[in-house]
Amino acid sequence: MNFLKGAMPGMPDLSDLDVDDLKTKLNEAEHNIRGVLNNSVPELKVQLPRFNEDMFSKKKTQPRTSFRRPQVPDVNVNAPELPDSAPLLDPENQSQSLAAVADPGGVPNPTLPIGELPDAAGEVTSWKAKAKEYKAEIVSTATSLVNIVISAVLGLPPIAMLVVNAILSTVSFMNTLRKEAYSIRGTLLGHFEAAIDEVLQFAEKAKQTLLGMSGSVEAQIDQMTNEQKPALDKAAQAEKVLGIDLPDPDDLKRPLDVCEAKLEAIIAEVKESLPKQLHSQIEGLSLGKVVFNESTFGWMVVYLPTVLMLLFNLAVAVTMAASQTGGFEWARASSPAAAPSEVEFGNVPRLLRGAGTNHTNSIASTGSALDHLAQTPSSSEAAAAAGIDWVKYLMPGLTQIALMFLQMGLVAIFAQASRVIPVANGAIASVEDSASKSINDKMKGAVDSVLAPVFSEVDEKCNDFFPKLNDVLEKLQKFT
Repeated sequence: MNFLKGAMPGMPDLSDLDVDDLKTKLNEAEHNIRGVLNNSVPELKVQLPRFNEDMFSKKKTQPRTSFRRPQVPDVNVNAPELPDSAPLLDPENQSQSLAAVADPGGVPNPTLPIGELPDAAGEVTSWKAKAKEYKAEIVSTATSLVNIVISAVLGLPPIAMLVVNAILSTVSFMNTLRKEAYSIRGTLLGHFEAAIDEVLQFAEKAKQTLLGMSGSVEAQIDQMTNEQKPALDKAAQAEKVLGIDLPDPDDLKRPLDVCEAKLEAIIAEVKESLPKQLHSQIEGLSLGKVVFNESTFGWMVVYLPTVLMLLFNLAVAVTMAASQTGGFEWARASSPAAAPSEVEFGNVPRLLRGAGTNHTNSIASTGSALDHLAQTPSSSEAAAAAGIDWVKYLMPGLTQIALMFLQMGLVAIFAQASRVIPVANGAIASVEDSASKSINDKMKGAVDSVLAPVFSEVDEKCNDFFPKLNDVLEKLQKFT
């Protein structure tokens, strides 16, 4: 049919048109477009970072009182300006520039290499930080020692000293336990918060996946349009001559215009409802019931163990006081001296009626006992002469202090992160499963309500578009 080439007026030059190749590409484009339209929605698997011991070994986390991270206001820090005469990039002038900033008056100051601090300053800062961290323990220990000294000097009953030290030990135990417990709680809340933020990223990924499905259809249509552009342009010039109904590729894309807005609305609803859902789910777990409720956490983890430890310390104090005095007569600092009549006169022989022959000896014996009583000091005078009985106070007091450090050590052992991590990671796995199900259900709903009708409409238009374009190519081929 090449003899018809250019024979009809208004017919464009079709010599450079490879219709067979265009037909092949058109068939491939139709196959690809229909394949994308029939693709199933992919499932997303939410994967969140797990807890590890490094999260708990960092600087102590400040206790959180709420789930959401507090907003930190912007702070503008005005840095000192370096003199213009000292170029920043000049190694020879760099130390001089820093010295000038540190001392604007021009007095030369010794400078250190950048990034180094004086050793003494670093050591002082480290000691101050440690002292601040263990301030409560240091105060409790010092107060217990002062209590021992005051009780010994004033001659107070040992039980009074022991009870006060028991209370101080319990306070130190509570402070240590609270510090460790709320540090772990802060780490847990922070990571759960980050996990839910990560879930929202997966929700955004779901939106991009859905938009990608419609975008893939549009991309295939655009590729087909570019491939068939030579034929479409020639056919547009010869439309009246050939008497054809030239299809418009843009008709295939028009149904896709509504997808983005509808999908945006669906994913926005997911982002709004999913954090509340996951938060409620975590609170429903055993760990969440304790961690997310500050009042419950305080009573179960801090105050209840503190009350039990107070009862234990008081029982130890009473036991030590009783064992020290040989019984439970511990209300007095020391037992009162026995009455002279019971001690000194106990060996004076009783005068019997009729024992006249021994009367003189009895009187002499009684006088000797009275002389001995007059010369013997009282028990209080003997104690005063002997000085303070430090052993009676130091031994139980120091035992209580040692017990206090033992209790703080037990807190450090039982507050290890390794005991919490398996339970916390179980909660993370539960969040993953729930988030994956929610997101995939929403994606399936979006496909059924938005993409399925649109893709069905595109598929119907394909049924009309491709036969027409094939017919156009057939007619163009007759003139090539």
